[in-house]
Amino acid sequence: MRVGKYEIVHSVSYLQFAGQDAIVSFVVDDEEAKFRVRFIVQEEAEERASKQRMEGGPDPEDKEQGLITFVNWHVSSISSSGDEPVHVVTLGTKEKSVFLAAFAHYQDQIYSVTLQFMVENSQ
Repeated sequence: MRVGKYEIVHSVSYLQFAGQDAIVSFVVDDEEAKFRVRFIVQEEAEERASKQRMEGGPDPEDKEQGLITFVNWHVSSISSSGDEPVHVVTLGTKEKSVFLAAFAHYQDQIYSVTLQFMVENSQ
């Protein structure tokens, strides 16, 4: 499936309990992509702490996978990654960039999560 200039390579919808991590993995051009997904609440006094944001990078607990962190996505009941997908990893020798669009609904300590991973169309 294609959406605009992106080809969807993996999409998943699931329920994630607050305080628990999820693992998502999929294959793109014979390369495995694997991520730990977590939601955290930051209650610091900093102005930045109260803002919703999505962060990505290597997982410090497992160098074989990435880490996607959703910060303060509990603040509003429905949250999204915004109007443009976010680059989360570059895979393999072909240097294929993988992007993520995310949507979550939060209620009673449960996140209803939809993650859509995409690559840019070469056409």
